[in-house]
Amino acid sequence: PSSMPSGITDPSSSPSALPSIMPSVTPSTSPSGDPSASPSNMPSSSPSAVSDAQILKLFYKSANGDQWNNKWDITFGDYCVFHGVTCNDASEVTAIDLRENNLSGSISTQIGQLNNLEFIRLDGNSISGTIPTQIGQLIKLTKLKMDRLSRFTDGGKINPNPNIGGSIPTQIGLLINLTVLGLKDNDLTGTIPSEIGNLVKMTALRLEDNKLSGSLPSQIGLLTKLTTLDLGNNEDLSGCIPDSIKNKVTVKIDDTKIKGKCKD
Repeated sequence: PSSMPSGITDPSSSPSALPSIMPSVTPSTSPSGDPSASPSNMPSSSPSAVSDAQILKLFYKSANGDQWNNKWDITFGDYCVFHGVTCNDASEVTAIDLRENNLSGSISTQIGQLNNLEFIRLDGNSISGTIPTQIGQLIKLTKLKMDRLSRFTDGGKINPNPNIGGSIPTQIGLLINLTVLGLKDNDLTGTIPSEIGNLVKMTALRLEDNKLSGSLPSQIGLLTKLTTLDLGNNEDLSGCIPDSIKNKVTVKIDDTKIKGKCKD
């Protein structure tokens, strides 16, 4: 991508008074005592188990890579030169930017094993299925954009296939370095998870044009660095905007049942 995300900051900078709203995911200790072992209710993602090259191949096949506008030659050894892939000096994948590249199929669950990934942009494609819960393993992630998945075909016509749907996984709350979350214009259902309040570095949250429902979690009031909050066109989304962020952000709540400002 032409503009890469800024460096990862120390997650210890999060407010010490943050309520305990982490997802019910507890680390399990590996036989070697490695504290970096995967959470017990999530698939194992030992870095040595699958290489970045293998993970990208699985991602390519899951998203019907042979139909992409800019294809990858997965028989070629240097995956760091693939379209939309950026690596660091150690040949570890740090960014995937495949916007408007005619992706279809689904998002491979193995994406959660790209341990150094900081940036994902998949918007404007034709992906269906759900957001994999393994996305919560990407703790270095700073930007996640999956807007407009399968709304249109590559030719600009309405796509008859369903958009990416299901609920927003609670594991999103593990991405404590996230600054931008864009999931607008999909078919996401269910409630906004309270775990989103863990993302205290967030500056932009775009969830408009989905089918979200229920009450807006009060924990959104913890996102005091927000400058953009768009929840519009979620007709069954209710609640109110916490006073702690109301005067700091550009808020869009048109075509919802959200009543405006409330007290924390």
